[in-house]
Amino acid sequence: MPKRRSDRYAAFFVDPAGNRDLEERGIGEDLAASLRFVAGMTPYAGLRSRGLGEDPPDCEAMDDNGKRIAIEVTELVDQQAVETNEQMLKATLQDTRPRLWAPWNLTKFETILSERLQAKDDKFLKLKGSPYPGGYIVIIHTDEADLSKEIVEAYLREVKLPACTFISRVFLLISYSPDIGRCPVFELDLSR
Repeated sequence: MPKRRSDRYAAFFVDPAGNRDLEERGIGEDLAASLRFVAGMTPYAGLRSRGLGEDPPDCEAMDDNGKRIAIEVTELVDQQAVETNEQMLKATLQDTRPRLWAPWNLTKFETILSERLQAKDDKFLKLKGSPYPGGYIVIIHTDEADLSKEIVEAYLREVKLPACTFISRVFLLISYSPDIGRCPVFELDLSR
């Protein structure tokens, strides 16, 4: 899988043309491909974008029993680093962006991950097109340089996730790793 190009910070999952629907569906497809490789399974079939104005959810699909699944996509990113890099790009007026990568630690990882989960859990009652008897899946993706597969794996052993009322499954998808030939994926345990 080739590296996707963009001048945005942490931009592996960004659609260069700015098509958010295509981007979200692509993230869902990347997740399905990684899960097929790792576990020989996919959490859904018939993935489709709901489209601007018809969201949330960002996408929907069907489970093995033909039940509709709501899928929301969100990014695990250091927002301050995004803003700093945008300011640097504007100041230098160059085609290539200087990158200042954000440092991460367990506390920051846990805090931002928990915020993303809580925001998506809170969004459940606003989902259009319900009911979704197949469940509510949240895909969190990241392209942060400091969040390698090994570091994320270690952090996930330590984090305490917020109690989620509506989310049935959460997957954390890391940008493509040439070492393993796919995007590393983790299913988060919401029961601990």
